[in-house]
Amino acid sequence: MIKVYPAEAEESRALRARLPSAPVSAANGRQHVRDAIAGWRVPVSPETARDAVLVASELLTNAIRMQPGGTITLSISFHAGRLRIAVHDASPVTVTVRNPQPGELAEDGRGLVLVAALASSWGCHPIPGGKAVYAVFETGGDR
Repeated sequence: MIKVYPAEAEESRALRARLPSAPVSAANGRQHVRDAIAGWRVPVSPETARDAVLVASELLTNAIRMQPGGTITLSISFHAGRLRIAVHDASPVTVTVRNPQPGELAEDGRGLVLVAALASSWGCHPIPGGKAVYAVFETGGDR
């Protein structure tokens, strides 16, 4: 169970974790998000906290699939009432939402549809040496 506490007034928080591009990093990244939400007392509902953890898992899994064997970076920040989760990888390939057709039996390709549905906003932009894919959750706070 995730305990959620009110955030301290006017505080900005940030965490960066370099992770191996391996399946275990999705689980480690989910824990980083849980710890940040609880430790920073981000004012989100338990449902939004679960959504943020799920979105982080999707972003991490995509990065791991795009760059097996390398290193990826998970960035989590909270500022001005927004929880932002980003994953940086070395692949220059940008990502877009794939809209599977009804009845399509693809086993993958639906993660960003989920990200788009759960996050307040999301996007992808180039960075030196690769790209960053991010999702933002509005917490309703005015900080």
